[in-house]
Amino acid sequence: MVGDGALTWFERLVSSKSRKVHRLDDGRLLGIAGKMKDCLGLIAWLNGSAPRPKKLAVSALLVSCDGRVELIVDDADPVEIEVPAAVGSGSELAIGAMLAGASPMEAVQIACSRDPFSGGQLIEEKLHAR
Repeated sequence: MVGDGALTWFERLVSSKSRKVHRLDDGRLLGIAGKMKDCLGLIAWLNGSAPRPKKLAVSALLVSCDGRVELIVDDADPVEIEVPAAVGSGSELAIGAMLAGASPMEAVQIACSRDPFSGGQLIEEKLHAR
């Protein structure tokens, strides 16, 4: 899973080193976009250290250790989806690039080259089989 590092606020770049890809305590991977406070709340809930947040403004991909991918949008229950998948402002560009044969890293690089709200440091986490 690959994520960019752009953090924007009112269409202005605040940070280019934001971490949008996380390895959860149980080994699952989470790629996330949305309000920072809500992203942190979702991570805490998925790690079992906080109750499920009541209101969220996020979109996230949750990849289980067996490779299943679930989409989480706002406060709805996770829904299993097909790959390739992506979330965030550059998601359509990244999905198109992967459908055309790009690796996830190449797809994020392509999205960053065309989407004004994507960019910065890229982070890649590989799924570890259990």
